[in-house]
Amino acid sequence: IEGLDRIHQQRGILRCFDLSATPFAPTGKKNTEEALFSWGISDFGLYDAIEAGLVKTPRVVVRDDALPNAKTYRSKL
Repeated sequence: IEGLDRIHQQRGILRCFDLSATPFAPTGKKNTEEALFSWGISDFGLYDAIEAGLVKTPRVVVRDDALPNAKTYRSKL
C-alpha cells in the first residue's frame, strides 16, 4: 500500500495537490506526451517559475577549481 493510501485509510484524504516539477513518470526513456501524468492541469515553465520567485535560480559552475568567484559562478539564465 502506498503512503497516501495508508493515510487515507486512517484519516481520510479530501484533496491531494501534486506540485511536481517533473510531470513525467520516471521511465529512463525519452519523455513523450503519452508519458505525462494524467492529472496535470497546468504547465508552468522553469523560467516563469524563476521569474515568479517560486524556485531558486539554477547555478552553473563554469570553472572547476572550486574557488567561488563572482565572475564565473553566476546564473546562466
